[in-house]
Amino acid sequence: MTDAFSGIRVLDFTSTIAGPHCARLLADLGADVIKIEPPDGDMMRSRLPLRNGASTLFGQLNAGKRCVVLDLKRPDAVAAAKRLAGDADVVVENFRPGVMARLGLDYPTLAALNPRLIYCAISGYGQTGPSAARPALPVFRQARTTWAPRSARTRAACRPSPVLAPVTTAVCPDRSGISASVQCRRSPTSC
Repeated sequence: MTDAFSGIRVLDFTSTIAGPHCARLLADLGADVIKIEPPDGDMMRSRLPLRNGASTLFGQLNAGKRCVVLDLKRPDAVAAAKRLAGDADVVVENFRPGVMARLGLDYPTLAALNPRLIYCAISGYGQTGPSAARPALPVFRQARTTWAPRSARTRAACRPSPVLAPVTTAVCPDRSGISASVQCRRSPTSC
């Protein structure tokens, strides 16, 4: 743990693995991470394995964060999210492309409220283009690349991990774009 991101506030609109892991890495660097969850909680809260009724995977992915419950289908909750974004340094989201725009929480909307906002949108196939709407869960990506079928035929001791792609995806924005942007903001002469 370090305090490299001390004083940096991150608003985390993520679920499953890639997004929460990215925001967790920022928390590990000292950022104040506020995770936005729906009223029924992040789907990973019930993911096995459980310890004392709580998902150990959810705990690992979200350690060091504060959680706020907001039903983003309600206008008052979206308004609350916009107020939080107004004070944030970074927003991380991993909804399907277009969801944040429909909610009124996309980059152009939030940047109008907070021009210094760093906005990280994580998606399996990018925000635009012919594959943008494809599901990007690891099982789909491995099947599409034929990695999983080839591995199954080899009977090798090393099989593809279902979390390899999401964890790698999480590290890239955390260690490159977000970190570089925060450093530039703190020390403009280093950019």
